[in-house]
Amino acid sequence: FPNEISIDLLRYERRYFYLLRKHIRVATQMDTVLQSCNIRISNYLSHINRSKSYENVLTLIIAGETSIEKLLGCIHGRTRNKHGTETMRAAITGVIKDSDRRVLRQMQQEKELIESQQQECISCMQEIVNSYCFEAYELLLTLHGVKQLNALCIIAEIGTHMECFETSSKLVGWAGLKPRNDESAGKIKSRKTTKGNKYLRITLTQAAWSAARTKGSRFNSKYTALRARHVKEQKALIAIARKMLVIIWNMLTYKTAFDPDRHLLKPRLGHGS
Repeated sequence: FPNEISIDLLRYERRYFYLLRKHIRVATQMDTVLQSCNIRISNYLSHINRSKSYENVLTLIIAGETSIEKLLGCIHGRTRNKHGTETMRAAITGVIKDSDRRVLRQMQQEKELIESQQQECISCMQEIVNSYCFEAYELLLTLHGVKQLNALCIIAEIGTHMECFETSSKLVGWAGLKPRNDESAGKIKSRKTTKGNKYLRITLTQAAWSAARTKGSRFNSKYTALRARHVKEQKALIAIARKMLVIIWNMLTYKTAFDPDRHLLKPRLGHGS
């Protein structure tokens, strides 16, 4: 698509990532206020930004609810069973002043505004992609782990024509997913990934995590095999993200949908499968 349209797409995508960092920062600040009130529910949840229990408790607290039993009823049964009802009751028992509620309400409004702007960025990206490269977008969606936002961000970062990346290896290196092997006198100093496009790397790592959790997929089997060999979780996800990017290069180069029997049959990093 035209260069100016490509720039617009990239601008919306980078703005989305900026808003994402801002959203996380505001959510962390809200939890700091709760912690100062002795509300420690976040200590027992894996992620406050994606927890319905956390959001429900927070909404009731901002609304002025003081009943511990009603707050406890908002917490998912699995969480209560895992940590114990009394532990969770203690975690939501605190002293909340009106000033705390006002500050939390303002932060909640700020977070809602950020979420609205994030959705606007996604809608604008989707409109551009629908107009100029919908076919490539649909191809990317066939790859396990790649959802709407992942596909939009991938297109924003690398485009749809792979001529600028002569081989899949060059694309992997540009993304910063190629492992670095710092070795001197037979001693390995580092095998961290090389520097590259952090936005693409973040997007692919998220997609890799989703693919690794898709039961029955070969990415799930690969992830399980890597973890069984005591490979650290982050390294295993990077390995899957690297494999996914090689597959993406092949899909966009040859205009083919994802085919596990073809694309996961020992794809060659140099020139694709």
